[in-house]
Amino acid sequence: MKPALLVLAAAFASLPAGAVANKSGKPTVEVMLNKLSAEKYHIGTLTPAVVVTRGRALMIEDEKNFYQIAWGGVHPAPGLHGLTAFDYLPNGEFAGIRGKELLQLQKDGSLKSIMSLPSEGMGIAQGKGKTYLFEREGGEKNALFVFLPNNKGLKLFESPAPINAVLEDGDGILFAVGTGIYRFGADKTTKLVFGLPKGSRDITALAQDPVTKRVYASDGSSVFSFKDKDVIVITRDNGGVLRWFGDGLIILDPKAPLLIRIRGLPS
Repeated sequence: MKPALLVLAAAFASLPAGAVANKSGKPTVEVMLNKLSAEKYHIGTLTPAVVVTRGRALMIEDEKNFYQIAWGGVHPAPGLHGLTAFDYLPNGEFAGIRGKELLQLQKDGSLKSIMSLPSEGMGIAQGKGKTYLFEREGGEKNALFVFLPNNKGLKLFESPAPINAVLEDGDGILFAVGTGIYRFGADKTTKLVFGLPKGSRDITALAQDPVTKRVYASDGSSVFSFKDKDVIVITRDNGGVLRWFGDGLIILDPKAPLLIRIRGLPS
């Protein structure tokens, strides 16, 4: 499968936060955070994670605080930090991972451990009515679990290599291992649905447009998408954590730092 189109040919780290870049016939890029605005709000090294809150804001984390980012500005949440991954549980409550613990945010703003995990540094991904936990640090066996309402995890399968990203796809689950994207179906069989050429960097993030069902993936430095056999390169200049938000794709590059939203992508 060869990419058919390069959607965005320029990097956007130099644009000011709040800027909207739109070239004729091209998608719209909204810069929500960059190096200058991060310095303005004293934001440090970012955790490679971003979620959409129930209030329709974006939430990111550095070593000191969490921050909600919306068009009204950047709003820190002092005292809430130290997670290596975070997302929402089936009950709608915010949760994150620290060490070998799954922690849930309490009404008083504290984090309470609700489950012990089999390994450190696990990932977390929200699905419809469920949450997935997956081993991504590397071991002899790397498992994907589904989080159950009784604060227990049900193991779905094991991988011989780390699971870098997980995305619910209808009645199946897409997951990234190495340079491949696989699908675990309702019949409990696994098949390769997309693979990068030999020598490529590992795929580390997945997202999906819920309307078109187009899947987006990143290797940390670029973003591409596919639907059936149609492959599109979105950008070769920006990559990182992916999240679909409303009608656009969120890309968080935690090292830059850079947070952008791209709207009007090809279907």
